[in-house]
Amino acid sequence: HDPRQCWYFPAPDALYSDRTPWDGETIRRRVNVLCSIAAHPPDWKPPVVFSSIWALMTLTTPPLILASGIQTVRVGDTVRLSQILETLVKYAYEPVSIVEQPGAFSARGGILDIFPPNLDKPVRIELFGDEVESIRYFDPMTQRSLEQVDAVTLFPDSEALTRYSQSALPCVVHDGVRDPVLASRLQRDQERLAAGEYFRGFEFYLPCLYPRR
Repeated sequence: HDPRQCWYFPAPDALYSDRTPWDGETIRRRVNVLCSIAAHPPDWKPPVVFSSIWALMTLTTPPLILASGIQTVRVGDTVRLSQILETLVKYAYEPVSIVEQPGAFSARGGILDIFPPNLDKPVRIELFGDEVESIRYFDPMTQRSLEQVDAVTLFPDSEALTRYSQSALPCVVHDGVRDPVLASRLQRDQERLAAGEYFRGFEFYLPCLYPRR
């Protein structure tokens, strides 16, 4: 059996009532499986997915929303750098000065470094004007460019997307909470949700983010 067709879909690191932030590895494993299913080709052979009841009980992103965040960039494409950067932020990537960890991106002139969750190494996209001139993997430790590729597909970095964060505001109730620490935390969450800001623990609000039928 082809081992690439056996996937593991992990459960969240916390129970539904626990506000412990999910581990980054859990977040990226889950979004990789969900995106792969959401964007499968017509001749796709469904894989065997190993999971747990708790993992399947957790409400997540509708497939069409996830699929709309999957980008494929090819050498020779004409692109708008500002549009790519805007999309990366919408789909949970973090802007940084140096890309070393998954979920980060950095733009310097005509060079865009991205570390998508579906790749083992980050990629460096070089632009000449609005045209993609080259795409290379690079070493996150040394920042040196490695082998060149013709195209790269970028998955969202999380199933919890800040563009829908205001939908979760009704789920945050801090009035009447007697614990001052918890009340302060809830108020801060409310402020960050209203501002569309990603924060550790944002996945706790997954059940409140998206429209449900």
